[in-house]
Amino acid sequence: SSDLTSGKLEPHASAGNHVLFRGNIGMSSGVHYWEVGVQACNHGSLFIGIASSQITPSEGWGDFGFVSYRVRWSQAEGEHLYGRYFSAGDTIGVRFDMEQGTLSFTKDGDDFTKGRPAVIHMGVAFRHLRTQLASHNLTFVPVVGCSHPGDAFTVKGYKWHSQDTSPQWPIARLDQVLEASKVVLDEFPSPVVMEQAAQMYHTFISRGEFTPKRFWSRGGILVELTNADLDKAITRLHGIDRFSLRHGEAIVLGEKDGVVWYVIQGNEAAGAWYWTDPEVAHLLTLNPSEVAADPWSCAACTMLNDPNLSKCQICDTPRETDVDDADDVDGNDDDMTAGQPLIVLQRAFTDATTCESAWSVATFVDRGSWDATLVQQIDALCDDNGQDPENVAWSDIWNRVAPLVDMDEDQTARRLSVLLAWNSRVQLLLPFLDFHGQHLLESPISRTANRLTHLRHLIFKRHKIKFWRDMVDITTTHTTPPSDEYERPDSLREVSVNRIVALDEPVSFATSVFGQLHEAMQAWDNHSLRRAYADELQDAGQRRAFYVKFLGEGVDDHGGPYRAVFQTGAWDEPSGGLQYVATVG
Repeated sequence: SSDLTSGKLEPHASAGNHVLFRGNIGMSSGVHYWEVGVQACNHGSLFIGIASSQITPSEGWGDFGFVSYRVRWSQAEGEHLYGRYFSAGDTIGVRFDMEQGTLSFTKDGDDFTKGRPAVIHMGVAFRHLRTQLASHNLTFVPVVGCSHPGDAFTVKGYKWHSQDTSPQWPIARLDQVLEASKVVLDEFPSPVVMEQAAQMYHTFISRGEFTPKRFWSRGGILVELTNADLDKAITRLHGIDRFSLRHGEAIVLGEKDGVVWYVIQGNEAAGAWYWTDPEVAHLLTLNPSEVAADPWSCAACTMLNDPNLSKCQICDTPRETDVDDADDVDGNDDDMTAGQPLIVLQRAFTDATTCESAWSVATFVDRGSWDATLVQQIDALCDDNGQDPENVAWSDIWNRVAPLVDMDEDQTARRLSVLLAWNSRVQLLLPFLDFHGQHLLESPISRTANRLTHLRHLIFKRHKIKFWRDMVDITTTHTTPPSDEYERPDSLREVSVNRIVALDEPVSFATSVFGQLHEAMQAWDNHSLRRAYADELQDAGQRRAFYVKFLGEGVDDHGGPYRAVFQTGAWDEPSGGLQYVATVG
């Protein structure tokens, strides 16, 4: 095993050997994200991941990682299909969440499924890592493995983003959740909420924002940026607030800790990311009005490729270019240590402001009737702009709600402060509540959950959706991919449906599409229907819980169970007599 700090930053493997390069940073807590630039690799010859800090050369690749021919690999389980292929010119991001015990990967490069350069989050590759290596004291290091002559990678100029947590983090989080529970059970708005709202309002008056804007980074770490941070970044960029890059239009978010944060418009789900000093200098040399480039011809196979692609979409041959080496753009500091974090996120909070008497609960009793209207309109703005409520500009909010509420601008700002403060507590609380009742359609048994259901009209839609997606993700049944990418997973069942028989008259429940589905699936347990397997290459990412075979038609439903199957089943209802949908009460 070689150490990244003692070897060259662009290592080349020897024939017949598995050479493992390891980082110099031990990770035993927190969330960490780093990038590896792939300069040259063969099919299945490059391994990127993590290993125990006590790994020995005889242990091969490492403990957990991602191999270049689209598999995840671990010492205990061997290979399983995962993610996308990667090759020369791609950047692989590694996200290690020690608090959740998960390891995920991101690919930044030419994506031929989408037909353009893109940042692709490939999902969780490994779970429960906190319990995997107890004998190694739960400390991991980044590793890269090479196995073919000519394999090459670099970490020079690439980025690292971390958020460490203290040993007291679980207890502190529990204290916050218990306080949030009390806030929800109190009359709305409670004195605690009013005090926090007053702080937000005074921040708004002095700085033009209720709270710092919040963005999830590419590594899944929360970044907070203020209007002052945005002004600082735009000044540094000579007044430019957006740039046209190969991935799309980059919107500047702000400068913090010496780097400039941005997000690609229309692909916010990829997360915010940052530019370093050398990258900022390079950006300022670009011509914003530069016309689109012409397609380029591959030197190996003559294929015409999109001007934004850096390698041939047919043979993966890198594009010939006269532009300076990418390492020079990213920064060519010979003193840079591989794996050394360039930025460690530290959250800063506004100092507490004394609550004025004007912020008493009684002052706001007569304004509560407008709360639902404010929430609805802000939800609509968030849908239009793809933003969270905390990030929507006040001018957009006021222009939207002014004709609809019987409040002046100052009163509306104060009331919005209350809603933002209360929702911040609800966000903390939601993952810890049980919303189950005695029966499916009954109110929750939990007193706190029951209270929150009656106040759900005050919860911003984006918070509800995030909670829903988190719960779906947590409760999704894991599906082990097949060993061959052209095969189906063994755990996914197949349902046969005869739509021709369903057209016969007279209509009966047993022969209808819905009836056939019911007959085939009524004995399934719940976890079988909580699968969400997606084959990115064959089904374009369409998630499915089971397969469907249409008898007598010579075709399968490759769109998953969300398209033709249930759609056809719903068509049976208007035919009368089946009564799938019955009015309750």
